[in-house]
Amino acid sequence: MEDLLLKSNIDVNKLKKVLTSSIGEELSKLSEPCYYPSVKKYYFQQLDAVGLKEPTIREYFKKFYENVPAADALLKQDPANNLLIFIIFFFLKNKDINSALITIVYYNVRQYGALIRRQIPYCKPEFFKYALDNVAKTHLFSREKTIPSAIIFLSREAMRRWGEYIGVSDAENIGKFINEVRTRLAQSIKSFAESYYYAAEKGLGIRTPYEGEDEQGETFQVEVLDKIIRVAENVSKQICVYKKIDNNAREDAKKITRVKDEVTNLIVRELNNTKYIDNIKIIVELFLRDLKNKSQLCGTDFLPFVNSLMSIKRTTKQIYFKQQVNVLTELIIDGINYRERYDTLTSQSRYYIQFFVGLYISIVTRHIICGDSNKPIRVGSFKI
Repeated sequence: MEDLLLKSNIDVNKLKKVLTSSIGEELSKLSEPCYYPSVKKYYFQQLDAVGLKEPTIREYFKKFYENVPAADALLKQDPANNLLIFIIFFFLKNKDINSALITIVYYNVRQYGALIRRQIPYCKPEFFKYALDNVAKTHLFSREKTIPSAIIFLSREAMRRWGEYIGVSDAENIGKFINEVRTRLAQSIKSFAESYYYAAEKGLGIRTPYEGEDEQGETFQVEVLDKIIRVAENVSKQICVYKKIDNNAREDAKKITRVKDEVTNLIVRELNNTKYIDNIKIIVELFLRDLKNKSQLCGTDFLPFVNSLMSIKRTTKQIYFKQQVNVLTELIIDGINYRERYDTLTSQSRYYIQFFVGLYISIVTRHIICGDSNKPIRVGSFKI
């Protein structure tokens, strides 16, 4: 795929942004019964980020697979799938394992979307939910607890087995990767569909708020999720579209992180740009979803809570608050032309800047929800 790489013009930051936002949205929605991921939704954004045209993708992969067994089947893969194979290759070639894994996860999400539509073309949430709760304990969806977790598990396995071959553009083994991934997903979805149709035949359904059932616990969860999405959209628009600067939030975040005034001013002004709207939306959603009680947002537990999110060292989550704050910080550093200076800072100083970005957005969110924009954060004995 080196030849295709020469023809491309990859905007790495844009590509990562498209992938992280799309996979975050899709994995979140996969927790809903009967959600079928779109197989085309983000394709043209990805194509634009790598600087290639669809005819180039089609032409290249037709030649790439010409000596591969089962080439006819591979050629039936739409160009969006092959574009993802190229993106995985690009990240592995550049030793960016995390981004390669995220791309494999998205690749598997697309395969799931295509396969589930074929097996269950007309889906009723009550039967879907029943099947998911009662499928055999050895089934992939049950063993990994949720469908998103199952897809992430398969993606990790695929990376372990086939990553080295994709990274060196080994066409035959890439063909095996494609076949194995699709086969394993197809087997799991087929057996899940059998449970679904059994539930439908016997009338064994679990009602959910999506059909209007008034179950307080589930209804509350749906309402909370809806509110989180609306708040995240509001915060991102306030900052990026309406270009509002929360000076109290900046002062509090600066005081806590001890980042220089000139740097905080540059960062806050740079955030007033619509190109960051998706990044901020994801960060706010992740921040709010991890809340356990009101005190962590509006009370004295706020700073320790943000600190816990920024201090995390290991997690099984593919998309999480600290990671997305770091992604946004890297984009901002380039945006304010601070890269040369930033790369010479100590790891601790860079961390304080990252913390400032996450804290500023979190405080802005706190002000919007709690209505205490005139009250400074109580620092007390808190230290990063």
